[in-house]
Amino acid sequence: MADTKKPQHHELDPGEDRFERTDARFSEIVWWMIAILVFIIILVVATYRYFEYSRRQVANSFSKPSPMVPKGQHAQVLTPEQYPLQLDPAADMKSFLKEEDRQLHSYSWVSKEAGVVSLPIDQAIDIALQPGKLKVRAVDPPTTETVPDDGADLPQDSSSGRTYWNVQR
Repeated sequence: MADTKKPQHHELDPGEDRFERTDARFSEIVWWMIAILVFIIILVVATYRYFEYSRRQVANSFSKPSPMVPKGQHAQVLTPEQYPLQLDPAADMKSFLKEEDRQLHSYSWVSKEAGVVSLPIDQAIDIALQPGKLKVRAVDPPTTETVPDDGADLPQDSSSGRTYWNVQR
């Protein structure tokens, strides 16, 4: 029996091409392009519907009264013209500091019924520094007991091994 099979050669024949023998199928490329286009359209529609839904939710939340408003009362809704805008921040800060300075350096009643007054700060400091005017709490004497080691004197991040006790030596 004669061998009809072509013998296998490991070497390529000079006339044999070394490229793919099939081309890309145009119909597959078209179907993939259509599938991707449909997917993009679905994403765009879903995103649009989500934003429309969230816009309606926000509009509905503004129409409901706040849970912080007591029953039977209506919350006051301010228009943009009614918002207290700060037109001159530097002048506002200057007047604020001037009012604080006036309160710190003048006499005023805090409570007439209780007999409490506000003194100028300098006078209050002088009175507070007089001996016997302030009550001082007794300081506990230092103990001679040993304190358990809680690891507080161990080196921490970026300490290079320096601790309070190492620096003192």
